[in-house]
Parts: sequence; structure tokens; C-alpha cells
Amino acid sequence: MKIGAAIALVLAVALGIAEAQPKEEVETPVIENGSKVKIEYFLTDEHGNIYSPEKGKGHLSFIQGQHEVIRGLEMALEGMRVGEEKQITVYPADAYGEVDSNAFAVVPRDQIPGEYLTVGMDINVQGENGEKRTARIREIGEETVLLDLNNPLAGKTLIYEVKVLDVEPPGK
Repeated sequence: MKIGAAIALVLAVALGIAEAQPKEEVETPVIENGSKVKIEYFLTDEHGNIYSPEKGKGHLSFIQGQHEVIRGLEMALEGMRVGEEKQITVYPADAYGEVDSNAFAVVPRDQIPGEYLTVGMDINVQGENGEKRTARIREIGEETVLLDLNNPLAGKTLIYEVKVLDVEPPGK
């Protein structure tokens, strides 16, 4: 190598204009059992009914594998990284189950305050064991009211549009 070429190479390296070497990419953590996860989501059902805040406004934080979100969503998020986006379809078996025909109750009409007597209205009820739950009024008769104690999303195929915002590895 000639002296002039050697000096030019030294100057190029010193000034940072030499051919750049590929930088090692830093791997972001993947969603795995025990990860603390934050996602942005938009939720609809198979008919387009919306069950979440408007796009870009719904956020969920949870620990993967702790059953804090439905099973189908957890399974589909496994292995994703920050910044990744995905549309996830979750069928009833991996969401809130099918509609249970045994989860209906007939109660005397006079047990429901008049301002709540509207088909489709969600009301808070107390079960036989004292547990509180939400019921939806399905039918109103002369003497009785039919209450649906199923989760409102039971029997529905859910479609999530998700974006992973943050992943903290287990044990951190």
C-alpha cells in the first residue's frame, strides 16, 4: 500500500467515513410466560360490533400466562416483540365460551327497579352465594323478567387488532 493511500485510509477511519461495518441488531424481548406486556388493541366481533375504545385508544397491561386476558389472545401474542402488529381471531372456545343455556334466570318483575326494565339493559345482580355479577335483561313479561347471566361476549368470535407497546422479560 502506498503511503498516500494508507494516510487516506487512516483519515477515513478517523473521520468515520470508511465503509461501515454492519451493527449487531439488539433483539427486543419476546412475549413469553411471565412477561409483563402492554398492548394497544381494537376489538370487534365477527359482525363488526365494536367492544373497545376507538382505534389507538384501547390499552391492556397484563402478565403473560397468568390468565389475565382470554386464552386465545394470550396464545396468539406468544413470541411477539415490541412494535409488532397482528390481527387475531379468537373463537368462543378460547374466549368467553359458548352461550350457556343454563345461565338464564327468571325473576319476579317486581324485583327489578322500573328504571332498569328495558330489554338489553345490563344490571348488577347478586347470586345465591352472595356473589355480584352482571346480567342482561332478555325478556320482560307481565309477571317475570328473563335475565341472561352469560358474559356479553359469550358465543362471539372476537377479532383483535393489536400492537405490542412494551414487553418486560420475566423476573425483571
